[in-house]
Amino acid sequence: MSDPINTSCTHPRPSAAARADLGRDGARHPHTGLNHHVMGRTLLAASLVLLGTSLFAQTPEAERLSARLLAEADAAPADVPPDAHVLRVGSDGACDFGSVQEALDAARAPPAHTHVRIARNGAYIEQALQIIDKHVTLEGGYAHCAADAPDAATTALDGHGNGRRPVIRIRNGEDFLMQVALHRLALQGGRTTRNYFICSESRRNGAGLNIRGRVAVTLTRTVVRDNEASSASYSGALCGTPSSNSGGGIYFDGEDFGDSRLTLGPGSSVVRNAALGKGRFEHMHGQGGGIYCKSGRLHLARNAAVAGNRTGGERPGDGGGLYLDRGCNLRSSAGGILGGILMNESAQHGGGIAARTGRIRFDRDGAALPAVAGNVAAGHGGGIYVPRDEEVGFIVRLGSVRLASNRSGGHGGGLYFVNNRSRVELVDALITGNHAEGVGGGIRFGGARSHLELVDSALVQNSANGRGGALYFGASELIVRRAGDACDSAQIARCSRMENNHTQADGGALALAFGSAHISQSVIAGNSADGAGSVAWVSGSNSELHLEGVAIHGNHGAPQLFQLQDRSLTSVDWSTIAGNREGNAPLAVFRLENDERHSVNTRLRVRGSIVWEPGAELASRSGPTFTPSNCTIGHRSLANSGLSVGSRFYSLNNPALRDPAAGDLRLRPNSPAIDYCSTQQAGVQPRFTDLFDNARGVPFDGPTVTPINPGSGDFDLGVHELTP
Repeated sequence: MSDPINTSCTHPRPSAAARADLGRDGARHPHTGLNHHVMGRTLLAASLVLLGTSLFAQTPEAERLSARLLAEADAAPADVPPDAHVLRVGSDGACDFGSVQEALDAARAPPAHTHVRIARNGAYIEQALQIIDKHVTLEGGYAHCAADAPDAATTALDGHGNGRRPVIRIRNGEDFLMQVALHRLALQGGRTTRNYFICSESRRNGAGLNIRGRVAVTLTRTVVRDNEASSASYSGALCGTPSSNSGGGIYFDGEDFGDSRLTLGPGSSVVRNAALGKGRFEHMHGQGGGIYCKSGRLHLARNAAVAGNRTGGERPGDGGGLYLDRGCNLRSSAGGILGGILMNESAQHGGGIAARTGRIRFDRDGAALPAVAGNVAAGHGGGIYVPRDEEVGFIVRLGSVRLASNRSGGHGGGLYFVNNRSRVELVDALITGNHAEGVGGGIRFGGARSHLELVDSALVQNSANGRGGALYFGASELIVRRAGDACDSAQIARCSRMENNHTQADGGALALAFGSAHISQSVIAGNSADGAGSVAWVSGSNSELHLEGVAIHGNHGAPQLFQLQDRSLTSVDWSTIAGNREGNAPLAVFRLENDERHSVNTRLRVRGSIVWEPGAELASRSGPTFTPSNCTIGHRSLANSGLSVGSRFYSLNNPALRDPAAGDLRLRPNSPAIDYCSTQQAGVQPRFTDLFDNARGVPFDGPTVTPINPGSGDFDLGVHELTP
C-alpha cells in the first residue's frame, strides 16, 4: 500500500483568546458539537479573528496573478469575420474617431460585425460606453491607429468621473443572439454608487461591465479590475422589489435566453472588485464581488481567474468571487498555476462562490485541476456556498476540482451545501487544507433527498472547530467510492481517501447525523479528534454508516475510533482496522451509546473483517446496543470483545498483516485470514473487488496455511484478497 503517513495537522488554529471566547460557557450544541457561543453572537468574533488575513493583504497578489495571466496568454489578434467593418480609435491622423463611443455609435447594424481597434495613444477616462443591438469586437493593444496588429499590452478604459455608471453597458432588445468580444482591454475605475433613489439595474449593478439580454460576450486577455457596485443609505427604498447592488466587476443577466452566455477566455481575469451593501433596508445586500450571474451560462476558461474580489458594507451579501442567481449555469476549467477562483472574500457567505439556483460544473482542461482556493467567508462556505432552497434542486458536478485552503467563520470550510432534492458529484477531486470555525472542515452537506457522491476523491488535511474534520453530513445520502482502478502504492494519490483531517470536537474524518453514508474501497488514515471518534461520529435514529473494503489506520487522538450513538446503525464489511494509535487510554475501537429509554438499539455489524488493535477495547457499550459479528478476526476473545455472544465464526488470532504500523494492511501468505469463510457464513456478499482491485473469493494456492475455520470458504477477510 502507501508509504507511512504523516498524521500531523498543520493548519493554524484560532488564537488562545479566540478559543477562550468561543468556549466560555462550555456547553455544546447537541448536533454540531459547537459551543453555543459559536452558534450565536460570538460567531461574529470568530469570523473577525478568522479574517485576520484580509483581502486587502491579498489584492497585490491578485494583481500580480492577473498580470502573469496576461503575459502568458496567446498574443494572437482577435478572431473577427473577414468582412468585419473596421473602425480605428485614437489620437493620431490615421484614426477614424477620437472616442470609443463615437465608433460604437457608427457601428453597422446586424448582421454586420464591427471591429473597433483602440490605440493606446488616446486617453480613455470617464468611460460609460454603451453597446446596444450590434455585433461588436472591441480590441485594445494597438500602439497607434496605423498599426496592423496589436502588441502584448492592454488598453485601459477607465470609468472614474463617468457619472457613476458602468464602464461598459451591453444590451440586446432584439431576438437575435448579439455577439460582443472584448480583447486586450482593462475595464477599471467603475463606481455605481448613487446618493438618491435609483432602481435601474443598468445603473447600480456591474460597475465594470453590465450585460443584459440575449447576448454572447467573450473576454480574451482582458482584465476587469478595481470596480465597485454599492448603494447609498436610502438607495432602492422605493423600488418595490429587492434592490441589491450586485456584481462589483461584472453583472450578467441572460434574461432566460438559452444561448445567452458570458465567457472569461484565456488570459482574462476579474480582480479587486467589490459589491457593497449599504442602507437601512434588509434587501440592500451587495452580491457577487467579482461577478453576478443570472439566467444564462457562465464559462471560465483554464487560464482565467476571478481573484481578490469581495463583498462587504453595512449589509454584506454573498459570493466574494461569484454569485450565481436564478438559472445561472457555471462551467469552469479555470485552474493550473494561475487560473481559478482565488483569494476572494465574503463578509457573509460563500467566499469563492455563492449559488442560489442553477448548475455548477468543473471540468479538467489538461493536467491541471480547476481551482477554488484561498477564499474566505465570515459565514458559511469558505470556498462554495449553496443554501437551502425549497423550490429548486441543484445538479452540481464538481468533479476534477481542487478545493483548497478556503476558510469559513461558520460551517463548511471548503463547501457548504444544504439544499433539498439535489445531486452533487465530485470525481478525482482534491479537497485539502480547508478550515471551518463551525462543522465540516472540508464539506458540510445536507438536505432532504439530496445525494453527495465522491469518486476517486481525496479529503486531506482539513480541519474544523466543530464536528467533522473532513466532512459533516446529515439528512441526506453520501457515497464515497473508487472508480475501479487498483489502489496500490504507485496510485495511492488517486485513491478514494480521507487522510490527516482534524477536529477540535467529534469525528476526525466524518460526522454523520440523521443520514446514510456508504464508503467503499477507500482509505481512512491519520485523522484525529479532540472529542469523540477519531474516525467517525455517528448519531441519530435514521443514521447509517456502511463501510466495505475500507482500510483504517493511523487515526488517533480520541478515546475511540468510532463513536456510535442514539439508535444509529454501522456496518463494517470486508474491511481492516489496524495500526491506529492510542491517544487517551483506554482506547476503544468502537464506543456504542444509547439512552436507556429507547426501544431501538444502537447497532454495529462487523462482517468479513479484521479488527486488530492489541491493548484496546474492541467494542465498549452503554445502554440498549446490539453488536452481531460474523467471520471476523479480532484482538480480543469473543467473551471480552463487546461483540454479541451469538456472533459466528469469530476468532482471536494474529492476522499476520504486512506492516500495519506503516499502513500496509495486506495479508502475508501465512495469514489465518486467508480463505476464512463463505458469503453465507459472513451474511453479506461483497459488492466490489478488494482495495487493490483483486477479485473476491479466489482460492489461494500458495503455501499451505491451516485456516482458523477450515473448509468454510474461499473469501479472505479484510481489505485484501491474497491471490496466486
